Amino acid sequence: MAANTKWNDDLAQVNNAARQAVRAAKNAKEDAKTVKRAAGKAAAGNWMGAAVDMLKSPRAILAVIAVFLVLIILPVTFVGVFLIEFPGAIINSITAAVKTAYDDLVVGWESLKIKVSNGIDDFLTWLTTGDTGDASSGFATDVAAAQDPDFASYIGTSNALVAVLNEYFRDEYNSGVKANALMSATNRQTQLMQEAADDGILPEDITCELTWTSNDSDYLDWTFSLIACDSVNRMQDTSDDTPEFSAAHLVSEAKDLVSHYTLWDVGVRETVTDGTITRSVSHEEQQWVERSEPVLDDDGNPVMELLTDEDGLPVQIDGEFVWVPVMQTVAGWETVTVTEDVTFPTRHISIEYYANPNPDAKDHILSEFGITDVADVNDLSDLAIVEEQVQQLRYLYSTAIGDLTASGTVLQWINDFYTNHSDLVFNGPTTVAGPIEDWRSHITSHQGATDIPEHSGGHGGTDISSPSGTPLVLPAKGIAVAVTNSYPNEVDYAHPRGNLVLMYYGEQDGVAGNGIFVLYQHMASVTAAPYTEYAAGETVGASGTSGMCTGPHWHIESYVGTAKMDSEYFLS
Repeated sequence: MAANTKWNDDLAQVNNAARQAVRAAKNAKEDAKTVKRAAGKAAAGNWMGAAVDMLKSPRAILAVIAVFLVLIILPVTFVGVFLIEFPGAIINSITAAVKTAYDDLVVGWESLKIKVSNGIDDFLTWLTTGDTGDASSGFATDVAAAQDPDFASYIGTSNALVAVLNEYFRDEYNSGVKANALMSATNRQTQLMQEAADDGILPEDITCELTWTSNDSDYLDWTFSLIACDSVNRMQDTSDDTPEFSAAHLVSEAKDLVSHYTLWDVGVRETVTDGTITRSVSHEEQQWVERSEPVLDDDGNPVMELLTDEDGLPVQIDGEFVWVPVMQTVAGWETVTVTEDVTFPTRHISIEYYANPNPDAKDHILSEFGITDVADVNDLSDLAIVEEQVQQLRYLYSTAIGDLTASGTVLQWINDFYTNHSDLVFNGPTTVAGPIEDWRSHITSHQGATDIPEHSGGHGGTDISSPSGTPLVLPAKGIAVAVTNSYPNEVDYAHPRGNLVLMYYGEQDGVAGNGIFVLYQHMASVTAAPYTEYAAGETVGASGTSGMCTGPHWHIESYVGTAKMDSEYFLS
């Protein structure tokens, strides 16, 4: 009985559900007809009729609203949520791609302008002088150096950007910075020499030397300062609105600096040293002179008399009497040449002229990127980090330049040393000192320089002036790897390197394959023997003028393994 009751209840529920479904279908059909009629009237322009039909069926109005919500509101909501919450990384990626494309466009356009401008400059130089211009060489060297793997990986940006930025600062530097500094030095030289003359010092006792103490590639520091400031700014500021790296921004900053700021302070430093010199000086003067001379007869012949002894008796030699001239004393004033040692005052004038970065321009860069010198107890200041990065960039750049000018002959000597004389390898220091004290102040040509025709491809080393015969005293224990000592101490363009010695100073910090090698060229003589060990302080030769050179100096090249370094920054 109970089972029959349950069965009847279930059947009743099914019947009710079926009736509701049929009713809903009829309602939907009627609503569809109502909407269709209203839509037809609206399409015909009968908006009032359409509204009346819809108002007659509230259920149809609700259905239309429901469809609107499903078809319009929900997709918009979904898209909004998607754009806001989900694809931030995608949007950032798209934004970054756009910025990268724009940066590439800016760098490409700047590079094109530079190449065209430099090409015109080179052509005009050829037209006016007949010589090949070098305006394009600096840019080409920068591009090549920036492609060095170590430099490119550290800087983390467009290789060409470095060359573009350098071009702005190099052009500004070459526009007259060094020439203006030299003019200041020359003017001061004239003043000091006149002062010496006014002090009674003879012109031949006044000596003067002018020395350029800045580096011709110091313009690089402006490029690297911009890049380092941008890097530190983005590293320190983690807010959402921190600007991404922008080549266009850096190019704009470079233009602003060159256009609105004086980048260089030129000046001179002077040292005046007084001394004395003793010289033999001859002059004529009137003196009372007494002298003995023979008495002459009327014919101008000497009057003769017999030579007598102490007793007044005539002297005979071999039985013959001896006749001698009669002498008389004559006195009077005569012009006499007198020679005596005289001490004269001397003066040596040493003038250093330079170009240092202008502090106002540097402060502007720091301000633009929010770099401060404030540090906490556990970290460096932003400024200290910037300076550290600039030094590292300068080091990597100079190393890259070194790789461009590395000599195949020297690399062969180094490879032969490791291959055939590995038993001589020993642990060495981090670096070694230059050939003389204060050697940086005696640099006359920098590595990579293209200032003279012989350096048109980039000077392969660092030139350090030194009087001929200055001994080369080893700064540390070393082994002579290569020696040439067969040329006279004179200029010889047929043998450019002249007499030389390549010294090995051990593996840098004990790292195998990182041997420190320093090449010394243009020596007057070399006393070292190949593959012979010498102690620190021993002399292995002397500076000179052998090979292709214009005066006594050392040409120095430094290597760590087969990687060429810039001696100016590598040697201590």
